[in-house]
Amino acid sequence: MDLIIKVLRESPVPVTIKLSTGTDFAVVFNREPELVRQKVAAVYLSAGHGGSGYSNEYNVIMDPVGYERVFQTGVKIYWNPCWGAIGYNNYFKVKDQHVLFEKCSLPLKRFFAYAFQKPADDPIAFIHDKSEPELPHGKRNMWSPPILAHAAGRRVYRRGEGDFLWLTPAAAKRMGLEGRECRAYSYVPVHVTPIDRGDIQKAPDKGFVNVDFHTDLPNAQIFRQDHPDYQQIMISCLRNLYSGD
Repeated sequence: MDLIIKVLRESPVPVTIKLSTGTDFAVVFNREPELVRQKVAAVYLSAGHGGSGYSNEYNVIMDPVGYERVFQTGVKIYWNPCWGAIGYNNYFKVKDQHVLFEKCSLPLKRFFAYAFQKPADDPIAFIHDKSEPELPHGKRNMWSPPILAHAAGRRVYRRGEGDFLWLTPAAAKRMGLEGRECRAYSYVPVHVTPIDRGDIQKAPDKGFVNVDFHTDLPNAQIFRQDHPDYQQIMISCLRNLYSGD
């Protein structure tokens, strides 16, 4: 909390913040509401379900009050539900995560190996070792990549059949791909209203919001999958990102 306040006070420009639980951000807003409104450019909230009602998603259960409070701050919110009906979530699954690392440079492979293994070795020496590291296989659930790509100003472009890249528009133009943008996902306006906590009796440990998808007064933008091949496109983008493309 103190770190967020320090960064906001010292940053010469408004900053973007990614959240899983809303705890720290909600506390900062309660303490310094004007500072938050002046210095937060946007919040990417990765939590909850994509519709109205109770949410028992993990990040919400960690702090249901903080989750609800984020929607009351008045800042620009990109809401990324972890689960949700009719495509209003950013989840995708990699059946074998080892395929993500096949095109990585050796130092990047060793960076990931260090992150997964958490060895006692010096991290710089570990990364610069010349031996092939042991990397995980098997299923991995993914949420954050499209959020971070959007926050970085990157869009999805088709390079070839089944081959997709996250690029800035300027980079796409340099590569001759500016006309090949693929709408794999988008953010659509909604109005999210948290319930009065005093009305919650059946499930006080869960967050509750009402979501209006047909609003003229949006207070958030919700993530929506727009392409039937969303999962395959995300995997391709991620593999190419790790390869340095």
